[in-house]
Amino acid sequence: MLVDAIFEFIRPAFTLKSVFLQAGAGHFDLALKAAGYVDRVYAVDAPVPADGRRLRQSKMPPNIVRVQKSSQGIPVPDGSVDVAFSAELSALPAIHKTLAPGGLCFCVAKGPDAGEMVRRSGFSKVRHYAGRVRVPAFLLPLLDGYRIVAVK
Repeated sequence: MLVDAIFEFIRPAFTLKSVFLQAGAGHFDLALKAAGYVDRVYAVDAPVPADGRRLRQSKMPPNIVRVQKSSQGIPVPDGSVDVAFSAELSALPAIHKTLAPGGLCFCVAKGPDAGEMVRRSGFSKVRHYAGRVRVPAFLLPLLDGYRIVAVK
């Protein structure tokens, strides 16, 4: 399952004191997995798990906070997030504001221009991966999809 592969890729970045933000993934599964490894999880625009079952607030782990993105951005304190995941590159500028200095943003991308979009969002370093292998930017046009790790 894609969620499991993404989780295993980002899990080494977690500590028990980490704050994790999941933005725009369309489901809760990654946030639910992360809740057992971090201090707090912000789940942005993620109303239901991938298997379709509804989660009531009372059944969620107590360290998950559901928030809705607005035209002003993501309603999370600036500089409060250590690790983020976004399924949408368009959310990167808002995520950049929420990240603490040195914070990491993980995303899944297609196309060679995604790295440049990440840089324009304000990130200082961008690394590309196919699986767990780091890939130089000139090879990206040959890949069907890849993962990006961006550092604030």
